[in-house]
Amino acid sequence: PVRLGLIDIYSGGFAFISNTIRTGFEIALEEANAAGGLNGRPFELVTADMGGQVEKAVTEARRMMLEEGIKFVTVGIHSGAAVAGSGLGKENKALVIGGFATTRRLTGESGHDFVGRANLSTVEIGRVMASYLKARPEIKRIATIAPDYEYGQQFTGDFIAALKEARPDIVVVR
Repeated sequence: PVRLGLIDIYSGGFAFISNTIRTGFEIALEEANAAGGLNGRPFELVTADMGGQVEKAVTEARRMMLEEGIKFVTVGIHSGAAVAGSGLGKENKALVIGGFATTRRLTGESGHDFVGRANLSTVEIGRVMASYLKARPEIKRIATIAPDYEYGQQFTGDFIAALKEARPDIVVVR
């Protein structure tokens, strides 16, 4: 079989999101296998719970790549874990995809030939939001609220940078 790795947060508060990602993978692989797989080889999904810890994600990525020979690993929703795992991908010539990892660092300054993303980055999301505010001249002041980890920090910075370009007159009060 062609083995694919999926590392995500299957325990704790984010499990409901991670479980939907895993279900999507399972459906896609069932469809691909029903169509003959990859040149007759079936796909097989190998999952690991990182429990929200970057170190655990790196350990699982290392195990998948080195012990199980997996050459395609997706890190679900954790941006920091995807960035950390991407370094292993580069070392071991294994493709690491950030499933919903939005930090610009994944494919920006940390990018290389063995990393990719399956969604928009914080740069594009920030530009979309700034574009929305550009069309709302009645808005003069804003505050941002974001989680204090990789995604939230990168998103806030990218959004404010795009906002300064689109609407330099808006005051960011917090």
